[in-house]
Amino acid sequence: MARILKATAGAAVLAALLNVLVYVAALGPIGADLLVDTPVSDGPETLPALNVVALSVGSAVAAGIALGVLNRLTGHARRAFVALALVVLAVSFVPLADPALATPDAWVLGVMHVAAAIPILALLTPLARGGGRGATAG
Repeated sequence: MARILKATAGAAVLAALLNVLVYVAALGPIGADLLVDTPVSDGPETLPALNVVALSVGSAVAAGIALGVLNRLTGHARRAFVALALVVLAVSFVPLADPALATPDAWVLGVMHVAAAIPILALLTPLARGGGRGATAG
């Protein structure tokens, strides 16, 4: 469990760092507005950097928890974890199809979703038990 905790922390830091880099590039050279509408806003507003960090870290923590649960519940945690991660990633693109969202903003947000998924999958998947051909629980 300590290994999953360390990997989750590493994935959270890397996901947040990558997304902040994309965020800065998007608002600067790319010129995207990253306007989002939230239940507490009076209309679209620029996505705050703190939200980018919080959502990146939250995604990594949720993935770490999911991995811990899958390792306890199934002998095929690796397969289940990767499948779950890919489904969550695919579903995260659904709101980006909203016609009210500007195309550059949708593209940048999509890149941010992938940027978070890469370190999460890279650091957590090796800690998942079983699932591969000839793999043993570990």
